[in-house]
This record gives sequence, C-alpha cells and structure tokens, in this order.
Amino acid sequence: MTHQRLTRAEKIEALKARREKYAGNSKATDEYNLGVPSNLMDPNLDYRWVNDNQNGRFHSLTNNDTWDPVHCDELGLDERNCEPGNTRISRIVGTNRDGTAMRAYLCCKPKEWVAEDRARKLRRHREVIAQIDKDRMTGPLSQAGDKAYAPREARLG
Repeated sequence: MTHQRLTRAEKIEALKARREKYAGNSKATDEYNLGVPSNLMDPNLDYRWVNDNQNGRFHSLTNNDTWDPVHCDELGLDERNCEPGNTRISRIVGTNRDGTAMRAYLCCKPKEWVAEDRARKLRRHREVIAQIDKDRMTGPLSQAGDKAYAPREARLG
C-alpha cells in the first residue's frame, strides 16, 4: 500500500473544506463554546469562566477575589447553562481526578476592579524583576563570572 503525499496547497484545501463543514453547523460549534453573547453582557463587567476543580479555584475567586457568580436569570435561560437546583450559570468542562464532572461557572467583576488587580500584579512583577536585576549585579553570580549559569536573555552587557 502506497501513501500519496499531499502538497501544501492540497492540505490547506482539505483544512478549509473541513472548517467550512463545521462553520455552518451551530450545534457543533456552540455546544463547546463558553462565550457569553455580547448583547446580554453588561459593558461595565468583565466575564470569566472559572473551573470548580478540586483545588478550590471557584471558591477562592468568589470568596477572596471579589468575582461574583452570574445567575441564570441575569443572562437568560439556556438548558446547557442551568442545571436543576442550581441558579448559577455553569457548564461541564471535564472531569476531576476522581472521575466526577468538573464544572466551570460564569463569574463577573467590574472592569475597573479587574484593571486595578492587573496593575497591582504588574507592579509586583516589576518589583521582583528589579530585585533580581539588582542581586544579579551585586550578588554571588557577579563574582562567579563565566562559571555561573545565566540564561542568554538575562545576561547584562
């Protein structure tokens, strides 16, 4: 049995055909989409899907980091989003290590708070990098010369 090797142009055409086949099939594309329809979103809020994994990520973000779960009545009822007995919007996104279903919950937070959080993280990141640079110039690596390992992008001069 001989395999005919496809040219690059033939591979691209095959990919385009497959992509077009699924582009019109809304069930195939929407079934796994975790987006929020833009006409339902509040422009002052930032939305995020948060996995409720065994490490407690959802609990941490909603209790410690001011993210609020979005409820079914806020964005309309979609049978994929709301399970009986739970008013928060969620989707099954995988399985936990123990085989139970892992859900992702839709959460929101005011955009200005998200910007403040990002600025705080960036400020802390810059402080750490500045300290690393300072220690690199005055610490034990500066006396070790070429015998110390330093990644090429981190070397000075």
